[in-house]
Amino acid sequence: FKQADKYLDKFADLMRATIDNSDASIISLQSEISYLDNYLQLEKLRFDEKFNYSITVTNDIDIEKCFVPAMLLQPYVENAIRHGMRFLENKKGLIEINILKENNILVCEIDDNGIGRKKAAELKSNMHIEYQSKGMNISKRRAELYNINQKVIDKEDGQGNADGTLIIVKIPLDFK
Repeated sequence: FKQADKYLDKFADLMRATIDNSDASIISLQSEISYLDNYLQLEKLRFDEKFNYSITVTNDIDIEKCFVPAMLLQPYVENAIRHGMRFLENKKGLIEINILKENNILVCEIDDNGIGRKKAAELKSNMHIEYQSKGMNISKRRAELYNINQKVIDKEDGQGNADGTLIIVKIPLDFK
């Protein structure tokens, strides 16, 4: 019961934040980080602690005065969980979100040690698709609108085996 209470509390917080953020096109980085943290806590509970995560922001970024498109990063994190962590075996999953500044660009890295996109695609084609993710399509459209650059890197270990995915999202820092 205690676990269910915790899950419902986190879920209620996430729903409130989703409603608040959906009205805004641009939110503070503080709000975005808080939203991601809540979402990741909820998913960690749901997937029975199958993965850990960290969110790191360099000291030169004022997260209350830095602004980003609302809920831009969540679909990338969702993909890391759904496709990278979900079918991970023989090791604990890890999602690291690193946020840093390069010149006048906010660089957001979503780095996971999951099964990789190729293996995830194979598994997806062998099973019935639960739902069509609209989040990534929305994120891609918004990225074009806000001149946001996105890059996907398929990571490999020393033997050429898939070792997760790194997403790099570069956001111009001129939002107000």
